Amino acid sequence: MFSSILLPLIPIAIMVVVLYLIVRKFKNRGSYSPFTEDFLREPGETLRDRHDELQDKLMETFFSMA
Repeated sequence: MFSSILLPLIPIAIMVVVLYLIVRKFKNRGSYSPFTEDFLREPGETLRDRHDELQDKLMETFFSMA
């Protein structure tokens, strides 16, 4: 009796597992990390450089006025 209940469920379980693996494969198909190496600069470093340059120009302007 127990095998008569489980026997029809085996093909369904196999189909569910295969379908899950196929969906997972296609879902991850085109996704990869574009950064394979370390970043060259820290986030915000360009903005920090621009801030430093503007601060230097501002200080030069104040010193030239004095």
